[in-house]
Amino acid sequence: ATSLALLPVVVDGRIVALASAANCRGNPPPGEPELRLLQDVLQGLGRPLRRTLELQRARETALVLQRSFLPTVPDLAGAEIRARYVPANAAAEVGGDWYDATRLPGGAVALTIGDVAGHDLDAATAMGSVNSMLRGLAWDAGPRADPARTLDRLDGMVQGLGTASLITTVHALLCPDPGRGWHITLANAGHPPPLLLRAAGPVDCLGEEPDPPLCAPT
Repeated sequence: ATSLALLPVVVDGRIVALASAANCRGNPPPGEPELRLLQDVLQGLGRPLRRTLELQRARETALVLQRSFLPTVPDLAGAEIRARYVPANAAAEVGGDWYDATRLPGGAVALTIGDVAGHDLDAATAMGSVNSMLRGLAWDAGPRADPARTLDRLDGMVQGLGTASLITTVHALLCPDPGRGWHITLANAGHPPPLLLRAAGPVDCLGEEPDPPLCAPT
């Protein structure tokens, strides 16, 4: 016969797990001394379990916050925009990575991809602020703006407000070019370069050597 004893693992008045003690092959079932010892061990796990649950809740909150900042890309006449966010691993799932596509007057679109340093709630919050600033600057500058100038303005704002410690980003303007398709102008602040994939032919890196990241020490 086999006997089984279940003991609750309680954190902040809530049962978060069950611990079991069993006997088999004719051994006597756990007595009160053994159960008290197990209960003492479980009580000692309360603090680390509480910390683990707090970190899990913070991670879930940061993930929801980060995903809420990622936009629905606009529909364009004559072009198709698609976006996909895939973390490299579970540790990188929460952080300051973002992309954005903002429709501007005249049919142009401001495209951005970037990363605020960090993999926590602070990085996700800073990313939301940086993205909002850049979106506003792009709208204010309009479709004829120089993306490098827009990033310079963003750098000044972020450093002045102390929003983030280090940012890499590519900011581009995609403008309709009647009779020829689309014209793209971009600026790169320390980010991996965007790639141009043609229907047939080689894959090219766009842009020259990137400028330093935003907020980088000088």
